[in-house]
Amino acid sequence: MISGYTTRDGSNGTTNLNNTQVALPCRIGQRSLKESMPHLLRHRYGPAVSTAYPLGHYIEDYDYLGHHGLTLGTDFDLDEHNGRSCKTPEYPDGTYAYFVSIDALGTPTYPYNIGRTFYGSPTGAGSKQPTR
Repeated sequence: MISGYTTRDGSNGTTNLNNTQVALPCRIGQRSLKESMPHLLRHRYGPAVSTAYPLGHYIEDYDYLGHHGLTLGTDFDLDEHNGRSCKTPEYPDGTYAYFVSIDALGTPTYPYNIGRTFYGSPTGAGSKQPTR
């Protein structure tokens, strides 16, 4: 499966963070912060990409391909929560499942197995967290 995330290196319409002063939060980061770029506070920006902070070091170094005109199910397989609906022998009617992205060597890659957002509603005793 192909992740819906790419490094913000200028490919696929992303901002090239190698050429900017600071790592600006991606759209998902802005939505999580509930702030938009014109109103984003300076302390929300990341450090400049450098030898000490190489591209790929922070969550903000990645962007979701769906925000750049590419299509889920055609250009990539996983949504912005790094999951998708699928059918399995255990769930023949279908279920939503999260995935861990790996590279060709089997090393986990962003968004690893913990993301900023999740799909659906939290459940359990006393759960009152908002969903996206």
